[in-house]
Amino acid sequence: MANNKKFEILRRLAAIYFGLLIFSAPHHVSANESVCENFSDVDFDGRFSEALGERLYQRGFYPEAMTAWQCAILEEGDAGAAFRLGIEYLDAKIVERDPERAVGYLHTSAFRGDRRAQFELGTAHDDGEFVERDPAKAMLWYFSASHQGDPGAEFNLAMIYESGVVVDADIVLAYAYYHLADLHGLPVLAREAMERLAVDLPGDQLDLAIRTAQRIEEARR
Repeated sequence: MANNKKFEILRRLAAIYFGLLIFSAPHHVSANESVCENFSDVDFDGRFSEALGERLYQRGFYPEAMTAWQCAILEEGDAGAAFRLGIEYLDAKIVERDPERAVGYLHTSAFRGDRRAQFELGTAHDDGEFVERDPAKAMLWYFSASHQGDPGAEFNLAMIYESGVVVDADIVLAYAYYHLADLHGLPVLAREAMERLAVDLPGDQLDLAIRTAQRIEEARR
């Protein structure tokens, strides 16, 4: 019961946090309407999207890809396009590195529900490389991404519960999130962690951890 209450409290905190901030999400879009209206390419079917930009990118048309992603945000509110722009301004493969602009795009994407951007912001606040290190914010972003089944976010949440850095240590919840990470795509790392924790978990607590993972999964549907 205590674990269920913790899960519910965290869920509500995350909902409040993201609900309040979504109205102030920054938008770094430089493409104007005329650029979007005059856009032309053999891959363009009249609708801007992350996928269109990706196709242009793979063909080596990098400026056109950036424009397509900018127009996708402007005209379609495309969260994936915002994520791709954020990553480009971090990786600096085709544009000059600009962490501030990257964070703006990642926030735009994350607030619109892209789990990749949510996870990226979680790790950013975890390590403090280009934003202020803030483990509590990292946990909130991980929580949001994990709600969409992101295995990396689930694994990192498990580590947080295991370590007790942000919240009180809870091995049952840690095992539950490792179990979810295993199910959703990180079997090797997650199973190693589960084996480690299982040594300190009696049978009834191990069963509780599995049931907790099942309840978390059911609550997402």
